[in-house]
Amino acid sequence: MREVPKSARQVITIGLDLAIVAVLGLTVWIALDRDRPPVTGADLIGHRPPTLTLEDAGGRPIPYEPADSTGSLLLVFRSDCPVCQAQREDWQRIARAAAGLGIAVVAVTPEALTPEIAGYFGEASPIQVFRTNDVKGFSRIGVRSVPTTIVVDRRGRVRVHRSGLVKDLPDLEHVLAGTE
Repeated sequence: MREVPKSARQVITIGLDLAIVAVLGLTVWIALDRDRPPVTGADLIGHRPPTLTLEDAGGRPIPYEPADSTGSLLLVFRSDCPVCQAQREDWQRIARAAAGLGIAVVAVTPEALTPEIAGYFGEASPIQVFRTNDVKGFSRIGVRSVPTTIVVDRRGRVRVHRSGLVKDLPDLEHVLAGTE
């Protein structure tokens, strides 16, 4: 084997030491992070969603926790999102069906609640619009993009968590009852 000059050995040793420190740091970070609540929509299925702090039009904080026995439809959107705009009509139809079943329908946006944003779904819509700047709250409920549709059943468990376009929620009654 060829002799490597001493300075090259030192460079290699330093590089290996840095790699070992990085791996140890990553291992510690993973170990500390594992006790956090689920953060993807798929992880939330079958579990109670964490509380999300919302604000009404007056800026008053409102803790959002889906009530047991009623179920909840949570819609996360931005008014300037083209996909959300494409989703709006289907959400309105789904919201009317959900409201007919006695389900609370809540839409959440990170935008300021101007009259235009508060009326995003129309005056006759059963959808209540709230604002949140609780970025960690969005993360805790598995929201990574908009639009996101979340259905919480009557037992307070997440049954549907979908990002992107949702044209329909078939068997909504069964989903809310926790039987689908």
